[in-house]
Amino acid sequence: MFFWVSRLRRRLGVLTLLFCPRPCTRKIVLGARLAERPGPCDRDTSDIRYPLTTMEAARYSADLRSRGKLLIYPAQVAPAQAGYRPSFEQLSWAQRVILASTADGAIIVDGKMIHAPVLARAYQIQNFAMDTAGENHD
Repeated sequence: MFFWVSRLRRRLGVLTLLFCPRPCTRKIVLGARLAERPGPCDRDTSDIRYPLTTMEAARYSADLRSRGKLLIYPAQVAPAQAGYRPSFEQLSWAQRVILASTADGAIIVDGKMIHAPVLARAYQIQNFAMDTAGENHD
């Protein structure tokens, strides 16, 4: 599933959609999750001059559980990969959740009860971090 902002802009006849892509993206992601389908691949970041823009957009996509991000320029690959990698804080949280899940009884981490979907997310973060461990983490 792909979401093309440039195509939506053309259909609406506007030059920019500063307000629209994120709410639309959230609806598409929610629809995919409710239908038990893989998450969408996020739109491209057309500004290729600023790697930080690509990294921040990829981080936002990862937070929405997008499966990937469309890129239009080779220099965007490294910043997009960096944006999808779990942060130190996310990885630390995931490790605490997984460690706590080995105990008997209710799982509580950082004062919050951990349910099965949250535990699954912790494992997903940990597995992704292990899968990307050999990559360059600049």
